[in-house]
Amino acid sequence: MRTAKVLPCIVIVALCAIACRAEVSWISGESAPSDWSITPANPTTSDVIHFSGPTGVFSNSCTAEVNMGGTATLSVDPVNKTVELWFQGPPPTICPLTWNPVCGLEGHFGPLEAGQWQFLCQHPDASFSISFTVGGIGAGFTYRGQLIEENVPASGFYDFEFELYDAADAGNQHASTVTIEDLEVADGYFTVMLDFGSDVFDGDSRWLQIGVRPGDSTDAFTILSPRQEITPTPYALYAASGNPGPQGPAGPPGPKGDKGDPGPQGPTGPEGPQGTPGPQGPVGPPGPPGDGTDSDWVITGDKMYAGVSGSVGIGTSTPMARTQLEVAGGGSAIWAIYGSNFEAGHDVCAIRGVASNFGNYINYGGHFRACGEHGTGVYGLAKNTGDTKNYGGYFQADGTEGIGVYGEASYDGDVTNYGGYFEAGAQQGRGVYGLASNTAKGRKCGGCFEARGELGRGVEAVASGESSTAVLAKVTGSGSQAVYAVVDSSGSGTAGIFNNYSEHGFGVDVYAKGSESIGVRAIGAKYDFLAAGPGTNYGSLSSIRWKQDVHPIDDPLGKVMDLRGVYFNWDAEHGGEHDMGMIAEEVAEVLPEIVEYEEDGRYASGMDYGKLTPLLVEAVKALKNEADEQRQELADKTREIGEQREQIADLTARLERMEAMMIKLAVKGVYDGVK
Repeated sequence: MRTAKVLPCIVIVALCAIACRAEVSWISGESAPSDWSITPANPTTSDVIHFSGPTGVFSNSCTAEVNMGGTATLSVDPVNKTVELWFQGPPPTICPLTWNPVCGLEGHFGPLEAGQWQFLCQHPDASFSISFTVGGIGAGFTYRGQLIEENVPASGFYDFEFELYDAADAGNQHASTVTIEDLEVADGYFTVMLDFGSDVFDGDSRWLQIGVRPGDSTDAFTILSPRQEITPTPYALYAASGNPGPQGPAGPPGPKGDKGDPGPQGPTGPEGPQGTPGPQGPVGPPGPPGDGTDSDWVITGDKMYAGVSGSVGIGTSTPMARTQLEVAGGGSAIWAIYGSNFEAGHDVCAIRGVASNFGNYINYGGHFRACGEHGTGVYGLAKNTGDTKNYGGYFQADGTEGIGVYGEASYDGDVTNYGGYFEAGAQQGRGVYGLASNTAKGRKCGGCFEARGELGRGVEAVASGESSTAVLAKVTGSGSQAVYAVVDSSGSGTAGIFNNYSEHGFGVDVYAKGSESIGVRAIGAKYDFLAAGPGTNYGSLSSIRWKQDVHPIDDPLGKVMDLRGVYFNWDAEHGGEHDMGMIAEEVAEVLPEIVEYEEDGRYASGMDYGKLTPLLVEAVKALKNEADEQRQELADKTREIGEQREQIADLTARLERMEAMMIKLAVKGVYDGVK
């Protein structure tokens, strides 16, 4: 028998401190909300406010916390009336390589007290600010009760059902039923927010009927008796239309009034310190001509430039370009050009090169060449440890055939020679980040690398960190290729070589995230895939740790007998060669687990021949079992025949003895008759 003991705790919800909740969680999937929003847009002091918004798509919630800098957290400040979404660090250092994408955040907070509020986030990747007004007292109120089950205060999770009536027994129900599931009850006590609407409180008496059941049950609610009469406190919703009551006590002091008129001017104070210098005055007229030794340089204000129409040399008297700078010396840190720009507040460039020739000639925004044995044509270092983007080198090609970075290694010696060498030392750094955003027809390469030498490498990527990646390629456009390698040589060539010298590493680690994606697709005229190494040719993850509901393959021999192998000729689109194999649609009728179909479900797109192995293993075992049974039956028959032969031999011996005895008796009878 369950009973409810109702405590006198029905109060109007007005302040967040009474029952304020603040929770936030990641939105699963890749379909993020278009913008940040709250619901309802005009909440009351009894409403719980829900919110959602985009943050970008991440592979899982762990990598999302790494990119955002920590765990998403809500802070409610009732004094300044702000609700702030921020990310509490430190972020995780290691995340699983799983694809459980998240694309935004959602959650709720409130109820809040009346007034003008602001919901905001200052993170650069999720920045927003939403101002909203919380209206006056809503129709909701807090109900606190005590649940007694079999004379003991209940504890656990229960489902509750609340209905409002106009009588202690029978009567008419007012407003809709309020159902609250999985409400926690601690030591018998529970607290809920109820909102039947303000129209039901019209001055007449109201009674609350309560039904309850265990949280994990779907049975009907047990109605608690008796109904609980609603005390006058909620009628604050209705009292606004009644007669005025007596004057209440004096309220707190009001806000500060407007500023009054200024008083009379006081005496003059002592002289203050000297102020800062004013702005520089205008440039004066040109001075008299010099002696001719440096007349080609012009100084204007804080600028100096060469007024010659030919070439300018610094450190050389024979410039071979419009501007040539040479530095002599053998020190360890000698720079021909050193650019530095520490200005903040807008985009800055330490050194910027622009080549605007749109003709058919070679056109470089910057051409850098290292002629020394260990020289570096371009060395870029990005040291910013903040959350903003920071590039060691940023190169952009605007032309239809432009090249953002062109590196050439032409040294023929025995030492290592790089056309471009890129290293990322930061935790989330990228040695090379190439983006091809051209939407017109033509070549679109985020990075285009070409090796012309006999042993040259277009790209050599080395990952020396504990969890680093040598090459990370990502495709976001339909029909795009993350890595596209072509061998144009008429002889033997390799489009891509991946070496792994670590003890437990991967030469190539391919992960296809889409539900219809393919990890590796290989098309070859001779071999689609050739495994020539001393190790295992094919391998896949397999461990009892990751498998559930393991049971034997039923009737493996019967399944094999339902399959058929065939000879066939491929159509022209797939090579036109003679081949042998199986018909995927026929295999699907026997083993649907190893066949993939196209989206329309009409034709199969392929099958996994490798997964026939466990079926064949079980079929061979079944054949062996049948052969063992037949051998046992043959052995039993052989034993029976042996036993029968022994019996026959024994009977034959007995017959022979009987015949001998009969002959003796017959001879003896003849002898006795003669006598």
